Amino acid sequence: MTRARGVHAALRADADTTNPGGFTLSRRSLGGLGVRAVAALAVTITLAGGLFASPALAAPPGVDPSAPASVSTVSFSATQVSDFDQRVAAASTIGESVGSREARLADLNFVIWIYNKAPFNSNIKKEALKALSDEVDENACYDFIVAGIHRAFREDVRAIPVTDERHRQRVRAAERIGWTVVEPYYLDANLSEFVTQLFIKTNGTEWPEIKAQASAVLSSTSTDEQRQAFVVTGIETAYNVDVQRRREAAEREKLEQLEKEKNLKARGNAWQVVMPGGTLTPVLANLTDSEFTWEIYNAPLARKFVKAAANAALGTHDLAQIKTYIFTGIHTAHQKDVAEQDAARAAETAKKIKEIIDAARVDGYMPNLLASATAALAGDLNARNAFIDLGRYDAAKKDVIKPSHYQVVQLKGQLSGRCVQIAGADAQAVENGQYNELWDCYRTAAKELWILKAWSNGEFFLQNLNSQQCLDGHSDLVRQYPCDVNNGYHRWTFVENTDGSYQIKNVGSGKYATAKDGGKENATHVVTYGNTNDGSQRWRLINPVHRSDVSTVSVGRYQLKGVQSGRCMQTAGVWDQPNQGALANFAGQELWDCVGGGKMAWDLVGLGGKRYALKNVMSGKCLDVKGTGHINGTPLVQYDCHHGGSQQFVFVAQPDGSYVLENVFNGKAADAMNNAVQNGAWIGVHGVHGQTNQRWTLVPA
Repeated sequence: MTRARGVHAALRADADTTNPGGFTLSRRSLGGLGVRAVAALAVTITLAGGLFASPALAAPPGVDPSAPASVSTVSFSATQVSDFDQRVAAASTIGESVGSREARLADLNFVIWIYNKAPFNSNIKKEALKALSDEVDENACYDFIVAGIHRAFREDVRAIPVTDERHRQRVRAAERIGWTVVEPYYLDANLSEFVTQLFIKTNGTEWPEIKAQASAVLSSTSTDEQRQAFVVTGIETAYNVDVQRRREAAEREKLEQLEKEKNLKARGNAWQVVMPGGTLTPVLANLTDSEFTWEIYNAPLARKFVKAAANAALGTHDLAQIKTYIFTGIHTAHQKDVAEQDAARAAETAKKIKEIIDAARVDGYMPNLLASATAALAGDLNARNAFIDLGRYDAAKKDVIKPSHYQVVQLKGQLSGRCVQIAGADAQAVENGQYNELWDCYRTAAKELWILKAWSNGEFFLQNLNSQQCLDGHSDLVRQYPCDVNNGYHRWTFVENTDGSYQIKNVGSGKYATAKDGGKENATHVVTYGNTNDGSQRWRLINPVHRSDVSTVSVGRYQLKGVQSGRCMQTAGVWDQPNQGALANFAGQELWDCVGGGKMAWDLVGLGGKRYALKNVMSGKCLDVKGTGHINGTPLVQYDCHHGGSQQFVFVAQPDGSYVLENVFNGKAADAMNNAVQNGAWIGVHGVHGQTNQRWTLVPA
């Protein structure tokens, strides 16, 4: 009962507010219902307070519109009158309450009230109209109130599932065309009206199949069964057809757009081959494939294989082959052009890099440049170009030797390609006041080697390793004299140029070391002269051990084991007395069985530039060349550590993993003299030849 009342309440509300073609009683709608019904309506309208929501109507003749609400001005001969409880029961079927006004109405007026309140198209509304239209039975309204309304209510309740299903079907059908709010009238209208409304509301462009099917069941020969089938299943089938068509159309449009984008992208990529950095203009984009390929052929930057492939594609007159050329053929041809060009460039770059490698090898003191050039030569064209354009300059900068304390260097003239040395034979070359000259550079020539001793403010003494005297700039000729820390003419500064060379400026005179008269030959004097900063005043610092074959070694404690002898280098002598034997300065070095102990253990001390001092663990003294000699056979000894040139060593790597231990001062190697291998065999220095008596293995101690 509750559900039925709720449904009727909803129907009533819909009927009262939106009721196209409905049955709200009015003078026009009751025109054919007879005098009694018209009179009853007039009485109803005269009730004060606006009992009905319909507009006020003029009373028919014989009816006093000012009569009180409790008095009917129309006389009926009904023999039975409903009571209050019966009216309450009747009103409850449509979810209404009976107030004092409704209680005072005559049965006919009460039925009119029920009619207006009843849901649209309900059996209650239909039965109320029958009672009002009955011209024979004067008790028809009474019977309706007492019994008829209840029978109609039960019929309405039984009809609810059918009505609900009809509404559901129609709402679902309406949803298929986007008709989201279906008026109650059309939910209960006949099938022809409902389908007609579907047809009207359907967008034929968006839902052509639905509109066509709706039109088909609205023909004069169509039946309600066909219209019902359309509402229940036909519209769904048509909807699916329309959706599928739209999906297919969208897919076609998408594919067409993708194809267009692919073609534009392919053309853009193809155009980049012959016009790098160029833009595909609208004109180019709208050309036919043949016309576009012809534009590629005529492009100024089109190369041999690209032009040949374009010509071949156009010659086929096959649109598919021309399109293939635009998409892939041009790029295949371009790769051939690039490969041909790269081959030419590779040969050209290889030639340039080999020239750099050869020059670095001849120079001998550009290990970073040599390594970088060798790596570039082994790389691809990009690596080679990167090296030629920038890499070689960066690598060369790393090979520029900067002046630093206790560094041993040669001074090589930029213009002459020769080195500064003390003039004269060995005995003459150590005399006070001996002058300097240019001579061919030999890294083992002690007369050409200078140890830089830092003073302050970037000033250095240049001490010749052969004579142990300092470069003096007092006179026009650059000479040597015993080093004097208080003598400004013995101090020099290095003024760096952008090419990595230096001018060497004397602190005392303010003049610069210069190859006299721009001379380039051997024996050209070195003089001091005012600043010209030309090639005769530019000097390159060469570190004799800044070479590719010199290795970096991890500092630590090691034994030096001879490859030929299998014995270790140790300091000779006993160690039981301070400053005696193995604890004394000038104690020599010898071979001995590698039994361990401090005499044959050495701490490597890094001095920078791959240079090392070797400090004996037992004595605390450093490996040194006796008397700073540079003659073959000069003994290796130990001496208090000063880290000067004679105590500086480098490790030259050998193929078997061993090293030649080379002295920085004289460029000679630690040598087991006379190829001796027995215990006690003495160790000196000898020109480097790299045989097994000059090779040593570092064994962690």
